[in-house]
Amino acid sequence: MTGWILVAGAIGSNIAANIALKQTLDLAGVQQGPIAYARFAVTSPSFWLFVVSAGLLAGFYILSVRIFDLPTIYATVTSLSLVGVTLASAWLFGDAITPLKIVGTTLIVAGIFLVTRA
Repeated sequence: MTGWILVAGAIGSNIAANIALKQTLDLAGVQQGPIAYARFAVTSPSFWLFVVSAGLLAGFYILSVRIFDLPTIYATVTSLSLVGVTLASAWLFGDAITPLKIVGTTLIVAGIFLVTRA
């Protein structure tokens, strides 16, 4: 049970990191040069949410790999994070969830599942 809590932490922090990074980039808009862009990014709360979430992702993932075999953890975290990011981006950024995206995401999840079982 504890192992799957770590996996859930990896999935949740992966989703949070991706959403926070997208938010940071959207807020930055068009900055005048890389220095201005970096300065804006490091002063943005969403950037620091990204940094913390990425750190948590690394920690949860490392601990999960110690408990489960790598293909299982990779497949689980990758596929469920993909589903979570797709749903979160639709909710937070208004990204469309089209039938084609649903089919594509389903195929990716199924493919990852099949590859890890082979």
